[in-house]
Amino acid sequence: MSNLFNKKYCCFTGSGTTAIYLILKALNLQNKKIVYPTITCMAPVNAAVYAGYEPIFCDVSLNNYTMDLNSLKNILDEYDVGVVVPTHVYGHKCNMKEISKVAHEKGCFVLEDAAQTISLSEFSDASIMSFGHTKILETEQGGGAIFTDDERLYGNLKIEKALIKIKPKNINELFDTYREKYYYIMKNKQEGFNNYKEIYNLQINSKDTFIYDADENNEILEKVKDIDVIIKERNKRGKLYEKYLDNSLVDKAQGMYDVLWRYSFLYKGNREKLLEKVREKNIDISSWYPALYHFYLGEKKQEFLNSKIVEEKIVNLWVNVNRAEEKIKQDIQIINEIMRKV
Repeated sequence: MSNLFNKKYCCFTGSGTTAIYLILKALNLQNKKIVYPTITCMAPVNAAVYAGYEPIFCDVSLNNYTMDLNSLKNILDEYDVGVVVPTHVYGHKCNMKEISKVAHEKGCFVLEDAAQTISLSEFSDASIMSFGHTKILETEQGGGAIFTDDERLYGNLKIEKALIKIKPKNINELFDTYREKYYYIMKNKQEGFNNYKEIYNLQINSKDTFIYDADENNEILEKVKDIDVIIKERNKRGKLYEKYLDNSLVDKAQGMYDVLWRYSFLYKGNREKLLEKVREKNIDISSWYPALYHFYLGEKKQEFLNSKIVEEKIVNLWVNVNRAEEKIKQDIQIINEIMRKV
C-alpha cells in the first residue's frame, strides 16, 4: 500500500475515523485547535474531540465545496492552530499545495483526509484513507489506513495503536443503533427540540462505534489491484450526469478530481422537494453534508456564507460501478423532469 500511494509508511486501522484519532494522539500537541472545512462528514471531527482537540472551522469554496483558502488564512490569523485537515469531499480535490503552504507557514501539521478519494498529496504531513461503507475502495471488512513519510510519527502511531481496543464483534449492531438514533434526531421537528445539540451529544457518546483497531485487511490488498478499472468506471458514470443533467437547473462543481465518490451539484430550485420526489421514484439521492458549525459552534451563519448555500442546495447522486449506465441515463431523465416541475 505504501508503494502504491508513494509513501514510506502505511498503517492499517479499524476505520478512517480511527486513523485520524491515532494521528492526533500520536502527535500529542500542546496546541489543540484543529481546523476542518464546515462541509464534511462529522465522524472525522469527532475523532478530534475524542483525542482531546478543539475543532474549529473554515468556509468552503462554491466551486468544488472543499476548504476555501482565503477563509483558512483568516482562521489561521485569528487562532493559534496546531492541525489543519484539508478534505477531498465527494472526490473533489483540495488545493493541497496552497493549503499546505499556508498551514506550514503558521507551523501547523497538515492531515489530509482522503476518505472520499484514492489519491494522496505530496504536500501533506500525513494522510488517511477509508475502506468503509460506500467508500470508493469499500471492503466488507471496512477499515482505514494512515500514510506518512515521517518515521517518528509512524513509531508513535504503533504505540497508540496498541492502546485501543480491537474492532467489536457486534460493530454492525452498534452502528445500526447509532444510525437509527441519528435519523430519529434529525427528523424530529418538535418545537423546542435542539437537533444540533442532540446530534452532538450522540456523537460524543458513540466513541466505541467509531474508534477501534484492525491490523490487516487482505481484501483491500486485492481490491487495489483493480484501482484503474474502479477509477475509469466511476468517472464514466460521473460524466453521464455531467453530460445529461439540465444545466439550466443546477450549478455544477468546477473542481478537479481523480475519481468521484458521488456526483454532486447545487440545485437552483426547492432542494427538499426534489429529494422527496426523486426518492418516490426509488432513485438514490442524498444531501450530504449539513454545515458542521451548527453542531460544534452554534449559529454563526455570517462567518460561513458559502457553507450555508452548500448545505441548503447540495445534491449527491451515485456513481458506483455496480450501477448500469443505462439505468443512470433513465434516472437522469426522471430527475430532469422532476427538477423542471419543482
